Amino acid sequence: MIRNFRQILEKAQEKGRKRVAVPAPRSRRVSQFLAEAEKAGLITPVLVNGGNEPEVLARIIAMARNGDVDLLFQGDAGMRNFLDALTVREAGIAESDSLSYLSLFELPSENRLIMITDTLIQSYPDMKQKVRILENAIEFAGILGIEKPKTAALSTMELVNFSVPSSVDAAVLAKMSERKQLKGIVEGPLDIDCASSRERALRKGLESSVAGRVDIYFLPNIDACYSIAEILIFLGRSTPAGALMGTGVPVVLNPRFESSYSLLLDTALASIRSQEIQP
Repeated sequence: MIRNFRQILEKAQEKGRKRVAVPAPRSRRVSQFLAEAEKAGLITPVLVNGGNEPEVLARIIAMARNGDVDLLFQGDAGMRNFLDALTVREAGIAESDSLSYLSLFELPSENRLIMITDTLIQSYPDMKQKVRILENAIEFAGILGIEKPKTAALSTMELVNFSVPSSVDAAVLAKMSERKQLKGIVEGPLDIDCASSRERALRKGLESSVAGRVDIYFLPNIDACYSIAEILIFLGRSTPAGALMGTGVPVVLNPRFESSYSLLLDTALASIRSQEIQP
């Protein structure tokens, strides 16, 4: 099982360089990152230019569909344009409802990684989308070697309250897990207090098999998830890594809150994932 960022980089380097299609960089940030990733032995950049941004993006998507490259990188392309290109009907590599983003953080005191989702893509998912987001996260946990991931479906409380929709949705996900419709163990609703500590859960009268041992923190919407990620990054001084899930070819995004080192980790994760989804 992969337990920290160092192991992520090492495993990706063992896989060898991946061909990465990217719009020709316009910023120093992207140019420097590509040089760092190439020096680290992770990628061989394939720069694509000529034409306007939608035309360039269409070309790199076609390269991925044809197997000419192993990964895609957003680079300096606009996030909205890039996601739209990924999900163009019959020409893209994903369906819009299938996409989700998960952010990974290290817990050095426990020598393991945790995931939170969906940080970037689905703003206010309905129940069907929530199931897909969670399936994506569980799939990625398997790539990290977590055979039976523990998921906390979070709400503002640990009991179902029909006035709080997120608590009802969390209970549905937990029941689906109980009936083996979802892999691993999903419990909910849980508040962050109970999810992060078995002792605090017991104090509230909850006997939980995931409390204090959560692998995946499932948030009800992007407001909650993005805010938690930024609190961990900017106030907690934590380094994130991230993965876009739901694509037929691994994709590296360029979130504004991620450092060059985080992008290196994202690329390593995409490289590892590429081995799992090869036809």
